[in-house]
Amino acid sequence: RERVLSSSPSAESQEEQPPPSPPADKNASTAPTESRTPSPPPPPPPGGYLLRLPRPIIIVGAEERIGTLVAIGFAERGERVIALSRERSASPDSMIMKLAYGTKYVNGVDFNKPKTYENYFHKAKAVVFTAQARSAFDQDKQSVKFLYGDTPKFVEYRMLKEVAKTAASTGVPRLLMASMYMITRTKTEEYKYLNQYKRAMYWKREGELELIRQCKASPNTKYTIVRKTGPVGDKGVGLKNVTIRQGDYIRGT
Repeated sequence: RERVLSSSPSAESQEEQPPPSPPADKNASTAPTESRTPSPPPPPPPGGYLLRLPRPIIIVGAEERIGTLVAIGFAERGERVIALSRERSASPDSMIMKLAYGTKYVNGVDFNKPKTYENYFHKAKAVVFTAQARSAFDQDKQSVKFLYGDTPKFVEYRMLKEVAKTAASTGVPRLLMASMYMITRTKTEEYKYLNQYKRAMYWKREGELELIRQCKASPNTKYTIVRKTGPVGDKGVGLKNVTIRQGDYIRGT
């Protein structure tokens, strides 16, 4: 009897031990518990979901060579570009911009009628004015002939004035203009030569001043004027003999 008592656990040790687990039920099912199916997403709102696109850069005068290059340059940097052109039909350059760069190209825009294009200016990141009076160089007469009724006064002053006014009224943050080098150097041979064709240099400068006036009257629109330059090879032919002369002496913001 003493041996039995000595081998049985004490009351204190019995309280510390966990209760024995019940014997496994051989008839119990081993199938996994059934999970609840998540509820389907709510239906889209009427008209579907809106895709938020980045604010575009608007190119005015995309039919010009400089306009095409500017549009492609912005597109290659990942910008969303909308190219506005005066041409009635699509050109090879417009097809390249559409297919290769995904640029939206709009033909037949009358920039002297703001209602035909002002909807593109709303929520635009910037507007770039690259339009010029369309012209061709006559080799026989060694002179410039303006085409399609364009003149520097009509395109580079009046049209620019309407575009600048529309950009300022719609709150475009930045208005850029592609101008011309030597435009402030009225005594130079380059200025005199180009200005003999419908006062091209004079009206280009007047367009600059009008753009500045419109932007300064708007608290939200800043401006940038880029005076593209040209090569001068007075010392002979060859890349080493060509210099780049801007010719500006006025700086401003």
